Amino acid sequence: MLTFNYTDAKCIVICGDIHGDFEEMVFKLCVQYGMTDTLLIVAGDCGFGFEKPGYYEQIFSKVSRRLTKANNWIAMIRGNHDDPAYLQEQTINHERFRCVPDYSIVTACRFSLSPVLWRKMPGARSAGRVQSVALRLVVERELEIKSFKSEEYWSLSNIFLSKNGEFVSNLTHIDGKKLDKLDIKNEEEAEKIRKDLIDQEYAIENISKKSVSKNSSAPFTTSTLQQDASHKLGFSTKYTMQLAQKLYEGITVNGSTTGLITYMRTDSTNLSKEAID
Repeated sequence: MLTFNYTDAKCIVICGDIHGDFEEMVFKLCVQYGMTDTLLIVAGDCGFGFEKPGYYEQIFSKVSRRLTKANNWIAMIRGNHDDPAYLQEQTINHERFRCVPDYSIVTACRFSLSPVLWRKMPGARSAGRVQSVALRLVVERELEIKSFKSEEYWSLSNIFLSKNGEFVSNLTHIDGKKLDKLDIKNEEEAEKIRKDLIDQEYAIENISKKSVSKNSSAPFTTSTLQQDASHKLGFSTKYTMQLAQKLYEGITVNGSTTGLITYMRTDSTNLSKEAID
């Protein structure tokens, strides 16, 4: 297991999903936000493995002076849109700009996160780029649930009969004023409004027709891929992922192996510029 020490760092900043925009990332860190003595950890989806050999050395030569002047460092961790070889072989390994292989320890600001976690929470295994963020989301959602206060409101709808059948209308305005969701607060108010409306005469003043454009479906995530394969083709989850793995690893085309899909274990629906072009 490799250990990377950033003993001079006084601050840690974490970001992710830069998808190859290295120069912009360094500009924001060193110039736009003016940060110094900072370790920036890119928690996955850096954009490694999609450029020609030597490309990343050129990038480092462009940003190294700015990083050195601000006394900043960048450590990049593999995401599901990165080629593992670039990180495991430490293809990019400069003091201020490096790939961090899986299962490495990064120490900065004189502490390593997992040992602190072990002391504070006995029985905890480790901290990680996915599990720590996921835990925070769960905790924040639980706090929202506990602090939620229910509030009663009512809405009114009516079914009208016509020569062509029936249709449903919703009460949206009273005396020309648009109703907000919580304007009718209880059953008594709703019943009073209903009695006022029940004997009125109604007429359709206008019918509008609009053209609606529909965007194409988003790319598959792991779950939507499995759902569609099950509903439309009757495939099991295991069989679906086996087929997706083969498509990802590629088939032989004109004497070389070519992958036919992007990485299938993902919740992201974003497309890179290279894929769109």
